[in-house]
Amino acid sequence: MLTQLENSNKPLADAVKSGSVTDVRTQMMMQSMEVSAKKFEEQKELNHLMANPLDPEAQRKMAEMIRQTNVKENMELAMEEMPESFGRVIMLYVDAVVNGTAVKAFVDSGAQSTIMSVQCAERCGILRLVDRRFAGTAVGVGSCPIVGRVHMAPLRMGNAFFNCTFTVVDNPNMEFLFGLDMLKRHQCCIDLKRNVLVLQSDGKSEDVPFLQEHDLPDQAFGQEGRGGQSPRQASSSTNNNSASNSAAPHPTPQTSVSTPSQQPARPIVKEEDVQKLVELGFPRVQAENALQRTGGNVALAASLLSQEMN
Repeated sequence: MLTQLENSNKPLADAVKSGSVTDVRTQMMMQSMEVSAKKFEEQKELNHLMANPLDPEAQRKMAEMIRQTNVKENMELAMEEMPESFGRVIMLYVDAVVNGTAVKAFVDSGAQSTIMSVQCAERCGILRLVDRRFAGTAVGVGSCPIVGRVHMAPLRMGNAFFNCTFTVVDNPNMEFLFGLDMLKRHQCCIDLKRNVLVLQSDGKSEDVPFLQEHDLPDQAFGQEGRGGQSPRQASSSTNNNSASNSAAPHPTPQTSVSTPSQQPARPIVKEEDVQKLVELGFPRVQAENALQRTGGNVALAASLLSQEMN
């Protein structure tokens, strides 16, 4: 339940993990007040629009409000009826060996060609075979420079041995992509029921199992990272996306872990707000602490102090 709460309401989950009932109550009250304030503003705007319903701008805003309501209801219905649609779908990878070097191949039937990065080609010892007459630009959602083409190199998947053609691109985010050209040449079948890649080799059928999540390379995970915990550098899941990622540098993800010397400073409360609570009969020290916990919200601090005293 705490994991679900972290995904849906992280501030409240942090308050729960703190072990303080006061912090949990404060967070719940603040969120409740935010929801109430939002509903009040929406109703206020709706009343303003209904005052002149024939105005074109008012009609446009009302149509947008209706659309947003429909979207919200559709999402809530989907979360109830098919919550699996909100889960993360891991990409299809298989173990492969290129020229005696083990790599993890991303199986992508949406990619026209089998692609390998310059770094991977060098590691596999086939960069010297690149025919630079085939240099150019791969264009899709973005663009990616093509260094050249390796016309033939040995590839092994499972117990199947065959030769493969590689388009070498200058994009380190996509190490090895097994594209449609090789899938069709070897009559491959993506069997999701058995979770295997079926290919034909020497007249025999070979089943190559897809990798489990814990065996996937880092490139298979986006910004949410492995297991949805730590952030990682974003990578694409298709040939087109890998081309667009190469056109712009990726920012280095920053961790959110704070050290003792980096703890956020407590908010400075206003003296007049403290005096208001003191005049209501609350001790000054408790009034200052309540204001700091509620971010300077006098009404919320007063309510919190009243509950603590009761």
